[in-house]
Amino acid sequence: MVGSAGRTDIDPVGAAAELVAATGAAVLPALSVTRSLGVGREEWTRFARDPLLHKVIRLLSRIAAALDEVGEWNVQVHPFRIRSAPQECGAGGQPTPDGRRLLTATLAEPGTLLVSDDRRTLHQVSPIRPLEGDGPARRDVLVITFASGRP
Repeated sequence: MVGSAGRTDIDPVGAAAELVAATGAAVLPALSVTRSLGVGREEWTRFARDPLLHKVIRLLSRIAAALDEVGEWNVQVHPFRIRSAPQECGAGGQPTPDGRRLLTATLAEPGTLLVSDDRRTLHQVSPIRPLEGDGPARRDVLVITFASGRP
């Protein structure tokens, strides 16, 4: 479990959720939660308190611990909601830069997870396009980062 100053008796995710509910953002020694662009305060507070988020962070904590021996993780949670209006169709993503693609992945289903080492990964996204006709479009992405040490 992600801890603060070696303590395992506190729940940093729960503590961050409480701070987010009160202030809109939280920074703890081992966990920072930032209300990102495109996500309103009420929506973000509901999201930060969701038990599924806590489970995902705990799962990723176990994965990170299995991949790298780090005494304490700096965990950051960034929800992004990118919106595109019909007149901006294709906004919000750029084509992959010149170079060979090693992996192409389409995350089409809600809850799809992609785990990567950001130090070794160049990544970009496709443009946002409406599913039906000329209506609005949006992309929701949750980025959770684990880095060794304190922020």
